[in-house]
Amino acid sequence: STDSTTVKHQILEFEAHDNDIDLAKMQTVARFLKDKKENRPALLIVHRHASVALCVHQLQQQNIKAVALHEMTMHNNQEQYTQLIGDLNNGDIDILVTNEESVRGLDFMTLQNVIMLDVAKTTVEYLHIAGRVGRMGANGAATTLINKKSANDYKRLLLHYSRLALGYSKISI
Repeated sequence: STDSTTVKHQILEFEAHDNDIDLAKMQTVARFLKDKKENRPALLIVHRHASVALCVHQLQQQNIKAVALHEMTMHNNQEQYTQLIGDLNNGDIDILVTNEESVRGLDFMTLQNVIMLDVAKTTVEYLHIAGRVGRMGANGAATTLINKKSANDYKRLLLHYSRLALGYSKISI
């Protein structure tokens, strides 16, 4: 559910040229997490073509406590998953990094933010990802990174918001 009374839908702009977009995204995510304590814990969604491990590494290089979620769920190890949830709840993890497939069916009650590294391909996909926060009346934010130079991404995201009748805000850090 993306109940508009509990979930804020946000656009976080960054600026990058074609050859440094991925690094600029990770730097933006790191600044976002460091900006305010309430931005953590977070879930970072990377698209299928992106490397979860590379994103984790780049965030860790910027002193962000990042963990790859797919490693825990792919092995279906309940003990590791329970430890992961405990670490998330205790603030030992700033951000879980995963892709769309690995997060399906998982519930994180303490999750404050879901950050989409790229605009969701479809409105249904956006709704599913944004629905990771705001569970059972809790407040949360669904934040999408947008390169200021990408008019097509803006148009697609605004179309998702329109189809879902969602309000949104632009935020800066």
